[in-house]
Amino acid sequence: MAKKKPEAPAEEKAPKAKPAKAKAAPAPEPAPAPAPEAPKAKGKKAAAAAAPAPAPAPEAPKVKGKKAVAAPAPAPAPAPVAKGKTKSAIYQHLADKLQLNRKQVAAFFDELLGLIRAELGPTGPGTLSIPGLIKLKRNHKEAVAEHEQDDRFNPGKKIIVKAKPARTEIKVRPLKNLKELIK
Repeated sequence: MAKKKPEAPAEEKAPKAKPAKAKAAPAPEPAPAPAPEAPKAKGKKAAAAAAPAPAPAPEAPKVKGKKAVAAPAPAPAPAPVAKGKTKSAIYQHLADKLQLNRKQVAAFFDELLGLIRAELGPTGPGTLSIPGLIKLKRNHKEAVAEHEQDDRFNPGKKIIVKAKPARTEIKVRPLKNLKELIK
């Protein structure tokens, strides 16, 4: 025989009263206009000055029987690094300096890429020197088969080195003028 579930108290069985429908409320009043904000600071330094100070580091718990060691002072935040110019900005800068339009500057870079492709490609000599700046050199690496060699970190043990396919590398060396320009 199936057992019957115990009946719930009469309070729970009573139907719940439906809430009365609310009459249309009067239109809400317009919100007050927000107070004018202080002008926003421009630049990273001004934004950093406006930012709240970081919370102090929590103190290290004291250990019984050992001397308390002062917590190391937090390192200062690194200075923001200036971003390099974009391709478009470089084209515009060169166009302004050389009194050319941007299309001519873009055509120069396209021709330079074509020259690099011809010189460093499979039919070219494999080297190209851009006067006063850099020297480019093509270097072909042969394929290496999987092999075993000594593990330099664990003397007396061998490791298996994975096979590497043949590949072509391009080495870029700065010339003397470029090195002196950076000093």
